[in-house]
Amino acid sequence: MLNVLFWNLRRNSIEDYIVECIAENDIDVAVFAEYENIDFLSIENKLGKMYKRISGVRADKKVSMIARKTINITVRQQQHRYNIYSIKTGVKDYVLAAVHLEDRRNYKTADRNATIQRLVGD
Repeated sequence: MLNVLFWNLRRNSIEDYIVECIAENDIDVAVFAEYENIDFLSIENKLGKMYKRISGVRADKKVSMIARKTINITVRQQQHRYNIYSIKTGVKDYVLAAVHLEDRRNYKTADRNATIQRLVGD
């Protein structure tokens, strides 16, 4: 079974907490939203280089991922508000959508619905 973590970091630089959470919960794949101030190299080093950051074609500030190096992950689709990944563990294959929708305070419901429709279409 794949153990996945999703965490909206709200632009907080909390690498030590991330490392502790991943290690204590035996996380396979960690997806982060609003990660602008995070030092992923520091996280990789603190985890003993057992994890790698999964990068797409462009750097999107909405979602990013780190995963165990033993898991084969490719970016299938990359959009502004979400990324779709293909994950192969050797036992089972998965499709994972990492999504950071528009917040309800600052965006219209129609904006959120449009993003959801694009995601479903992809």
